[in-house]
Amino acid sequence: MALFGLFVIAFVLFLAAAIASAGEWEEESFFDPLIPAILLLVGATSAVAAAAVGIAGIVRQHERSVAVIVVTALSASASFFFVGELLSVVGVLPQH
Repeated sequence: MALFGLFVIAFVLFLAAAIASAGEWEEESFFDPLIPAILLLVGATSAVAAAAVGIAGIVRQHERSVAVIVVTALSASASFFFVGELLSVVGVLPQH
């Protein structure tokens, strides 16, 4: 459960980094503002991990806590957008 708490904290830091760097996305590359890009990559990785831990808790231990379900849903949606953005930066999906 302590590991899940660490993932929740990392997810909150991910949201804070995304909000803090929202005005800096007019650059040509994803890594032009280097510090926000690194923070977003670390935070998005923790969101993916939080989604995996939440889904594992729901499936394996039949977890029914509202907090686990809400954090799993939020981190799964953040993971969805992170993967979509990553695929558009790499060139698999078209840029928006």
